[in-house]
Amino acid sequence: MTKRTVLKGAMGAAFAVVAVLSTLSSPAQAASASDCDAGWVCIYENSNLSGSIATLAALGPKGSSSVDNFTPHKFHSGKYLNDQASSAINKTGHDVCFYEHTSWRGRRTTVPAGEWVNFAAQGWPIGDLQNDAASSVSWGAC
Repeated sequence: MTKRTVLKGAMGAAFAVVAVLSTLSSPAQAASASDCDAGWVCIYENSNLSGSIATLAALGPKGSSSVDNFTPHKFHSGKYLNDQASSAINKTGHDVCFYEHTSWRGRRTTVPAGEWVNFAAQGWPIGDLQNDAASSVSWGAC
């Protein structure tokens, strides 16, 4: 076997590896406000509308308008939503209220229609919900 044949074989193998690697899916990029469509409330794992996003059908254009328990719900990354939310954006025409406990109890934070917030106990008029503490959400006045 000549050097040329060995070199061609090595180059072919290298190109095959590159081709396979380029077809693998890359990790999901961090979400942003632009990833939340009009008519939806989107919940983010990190502050400033960053990290993985959660979009719940109940908070979409055809939703029921509330979620009484975040426990079974997940961010798009697969991480469970309950007590993990750090920010949210409200792209609906209604105010939305996030609550510390299930069934709309405990400290709360309002996300006015068309606005976004970091959950950081900002006080009135925004609310007292701490970071990584949301467990339920509803439409309307808190």
